[in-house]
Amino acid sequence: MKSVQPCFQAELDRAVSFARVHSDADFLCGVVADTHLSDNGEHTRENIAAVDERAPLDCLIHLGDFLTGQLPEKVSRRLFREEIAAYRAAVASGRLFPVQGNHDGYRNESYAGQLVDCISLDENWAADTAYLDALANVRRPAGKPYYYVDVPKRALRLFFLCTNGYTHNPAARTFKKRDEISPDQLVWLAESLSALDKGCTVMVFSHIHPFVPGKPLEHIPSYKAALDLLHACHYGEACVIEGKTYDFSQRRADVAAWFHGHDHSDSQKRLRGINIIGITSETAYIPQLWEPIGVFPAPRDLDTASEDAWDVMAWHRDQRTICLSRFGAGEDKLVRY
Repeated sequence: MKSVQPCFQAELDRAVSFARVHSDADFLCGVVADTHLSDNGEHTRENIAAVDERAPLDCLIHLGDFLTGQLPEKVSRRLFREEIAAYRAAVASGRLFPVQGNHDGYRNESYAGQLVDCISLDENWAADTAYLDALANVRRPAGKPYYYVDVPKRALRLFFLCTNGYTHNPAARTFKKRDEISPDQLVWLAESLSALDKGCTVMVFSHIHPFVPGKPLEHIPSYKAALDLLHACHYGEACVIEGKTYDFSQRRADVAAWFHGHDHSDSQKRLRGINIIGITSETAYIPQLWEPIGVFPAPRDLDTASEDAWDVMAWHRDQRTICLSRFGAGEDKLVRY
């Protein structure tokens, strides 16, 4: 049996007990966010692997920010591929489903005479996550940083969205990133939702949450459009995306929740009738540069149980619930829809 550091033994016992209690779940997975090349990453992967060995997980979901976005391109892409491989190895199935974080990129000091960091290009992401295209029931448009995964026997579809838009002009040596869900991605999401069989369940995963704290939803139009679309799908209404009307009155699907990372805090709210669930950062430190939108579990100390923070998630279709059990710092969550 795989072992863990002594400080994590009680957390391991609790996580395994949770997974076994929920052995009848329709979907059981691990969820981790914002690992940022952390000092405690090796322990986190050991802990995930130990849980998976004792109570097998269907997959591991990473909510983005494997990197810091501040290293040169070649070393950044090498480190990213190494992190992907390491987290894939943490679950026996090798089914790691990542989203692109805003820091999953590199820097280029020659751009427009300034230090430009967090450069993320779609073609790089597609190449460095090429393994996804070989996994069963994964559907990704060619060269794109977004995709979905079907769980056919459970009528479940998982959408993995990219919340990074950008403009890139290599000739002018400029790169500008922005928070958005691209128009082509919105159309893809609408078409994919409208093709679902009636009675399916949907979960959505992204790095950045679909709102700006303290601002109206319209502040970022593409975020509001995505929420309007999911609302229409969940409640059997119609929605216009890029000039086309999508009518879900005869083909509605349950939208169980939208999960995100980014803020390094735990949060739970509803927007447009959709559950929005924030998962805290795996990194063992307290952020000093921003106000978390939720609750930051503290203290976070290396070589204690509070060093780690990730979730075992159990979905029960008939009960219309998602149960999240925290490994390490933070609290459990119950989501109803």
